[in-house]
Amino acid sequence: MKIQGNCWATALTTDVLGILIHGGNAKAMGITIKQIHPLLLGSNL
Repeated sequence: MKIQGNCWATALTTDVLGILIHGGNAKAMGITIKQIHPLLLGSNL
């Protein structure tokens, strides 16, 4: 019996893993990584 997975969760997991891998590669190359809190993106700080 084949069970169908949750495509949305699978896509989200793939996106998160891709971001982490690219972040790790950038850090290994010595590129500065700027961290921004997502809730502050729309504020006028």
